Amino acid sequence: MSTQWDDYPKIILKEENISNSSEDVYAVRENLAGSLKAPVSVGRAIAVLNSLFKESKILYFCIIGELSKLTIHSSGHLYFEMRDQNNQGVISCKMWRNRLAKNRIRPERLKLGQNLILTGRFSLYDKNGKLDFEADNIIPCDQGKLLEELEELRRRLQAEGLFAAEHKKALPTFPRVVGVATSQSGQAIQDILRTLKNRCPHIKIVLAPCLCQGKGAERSIIKALKALEQRSDVDCVIVGRGGGSQSDLHVYNNEELVRFVASYSKPIISAVGHEGDHLLTDDAADRRASTPTQAAELVSITRQERLAELEQKRNRIVEAVYRHLSHQEEGLQFLASRLPQLLRHKLELGNNSLNNLRHRLNLCNPSRYIPQRRQDLAQKTEQLKKLSQRLWQQKYEQLQSLQARLQAYLQNYLPRQEEKLAILSSQLKSLSPERVLERGYAVVASEEGHVLQEQDVKCGAKIRIALKFGCLEAKINKFTKGDPLENLRNRQHIQPSGNKKVKFSLEQSALFD
Repeated sequence: MSTQWDDYPKIILKEENISNSSEDVYAVRENLAGSLKAPVSVGRAIAVLNSLFKESKILYFCIIGELSKLTIHSSGHLYFEMRDQNNQGVISCKMWRNRLAKNRIRPERLKLGQNLILTGRFSLYDKNGKLDFEADNIIPCDQGKLLEELEELRRRLQAEGLFAAEHKKALPTFPRVVGVATSQSGQAIQDILRTLKNRCPHIKIVLAPCLCQGKGAERSIIKALKALEQRSDVDCVIVGRGGGSQSDLHVYNNEELVRFVASYSKPIISAVGHEGDHLLTDDAADRRASTPTQAAELVSITRQERLAELEQKRNRIVEAVYRHLSHQEEGLQFLASRLPQLLRHKLELGNNSLNNLRHRLNLCNPSRYIPQRRQDLAQKTEQLKKLSQRLWQQKYEQLQSLQARLQAYLQNYLPRQEEKLAILSSQLKSLSPERVLERGYAVVASEEGHVLQEQDVKCGAKIRIALKFGCLEAKINKFTKGDPLENLRNRQHIQPSGNKKVKFSLEQSALFD
């Protein structure tokens, strides 16, 4: 992200700091000339330069750069580094605790990669002559919409679970082939090759060249990763590059690239920039390495390291075995000391149990209960005999009483029932068909012998008529509906309205007069 000086707040220096600049220049020249008249020691030269930096009013600088390292000391002092965005220079900086207390900025709010404006002087450390910048003021520069979008993207991807630890895949312990997606001419591949050659020369490297910055770099990196993913012999992949400015490394914050790294099927390591650089691909990858060299160290293990690891495991196993044997020996000694007491206790318990069983057996001996049971049985038998005799006598008396009552009841009941039977028989005879026929009535039946009903009357049908003195066979000629006796007296014949019903006449009508 390029930044112009006109976009930042102006630093107005005090008037007394920039006045008499010609005198300051003359004083500096005189001091330098005086120090070069005769050879001086290194410490003397550093002291002279420090005095020039502190006393000169024209060597008060206002610098702008990108925060690359930050350390907050326990004493309260602030140590950090500033670098140009094009990576042309790096300055070690410090800010004393008293200056930091007067400044508005809070150290915990500073972020790596943040653009800052510093005012202060340079100084030389007496012991090693290291040049530092002592800052009096720190003013953060607004990084604009790009940083806001980057933080918003980071929060959104984190909310989706792309950075969750449960999605991380473990690196292979002994990889045979390692894929690398980086620039073919960059320093990153050289660092990886050198590290693997020194540590594990048997590991094969498969390089997928790609662009690491500039237009189209994200598509080039994704294409290289896809090519490595399709190879079945590749065990894990390293994606990254060397250090650079935030604008150079910004391609590794691309959303499409970050999502592709998060969904990568093989274990992948993100190694972008230096220790202070933190990109979104670092969060999406299975492991993060601060440098390409560290990434190569993560996928390789030297023979010495492996032997040291095995020796450490062997020592832990031997220690565990010794500890287990010692514990078992202590347990055996304890049991041996308690064995006689335990045996005595077990014997006492066995004797007590045996005595208890013997006592219970004596209580359950049948010889103790047979005489008593026989005596009880004789008493119960005698009582049963007496009870049965008494019950038999009672039931016999009850039977005699019931028999007498039954005879008395039958003597009174039978005559009454015979009288009722005679009355009912007389009534039944009066209602019998023979008596009806004797009074002059007739019974008309069909040819089959069924009593004739209205629905059975058909013209031309044969009927049977039972009389007192015999049975007549007749045929239906006509049918007259209405009161039969009245129709017989008037001898009126009514023609039926339909074909289903016909009128008949009975020649023996005199029987009904």
